[in-house]
Amino acid sequence: MAFWWSFGYVPLTFVLICIKGFPRDFNFNCAFYSLSAGVIGQLAALAFYVALSSGMLSVVTTLSSLYPLVTVILAVAWLKERINKRQVIGVAFALFAIVLFCL
Repeated sequence: MAFWWSFGYVPLTFVLICIKGFPRDFNFNCAFYSLSAGVIGQLAALAFYVALSSGMLSVVTTLSSLYPLVTVILAVAWLKERINKRQVIGVAFALFAIVLFCL
């Protein structure tokens, strides 16, 4: 289903290019990053649907709602952002919740 939803953007993109014209300052690096983000997003949606079909709905949706944890961990690891004590406690509780769900 997610594939067909994304597939609908292709004709829309061609219509917009025909109406507005191809951008003169087109950057292939930006196109690569956009395409990569789309592919990763589709893989994430596919993984979510597989998890829904093979696991309990209550567990899958609860664990998937912890997605901001990934953002915080990546921000600390790659962007060298600092988090305060309250945020550290929140991350610790989220990780503890994952452990509890695995039991």
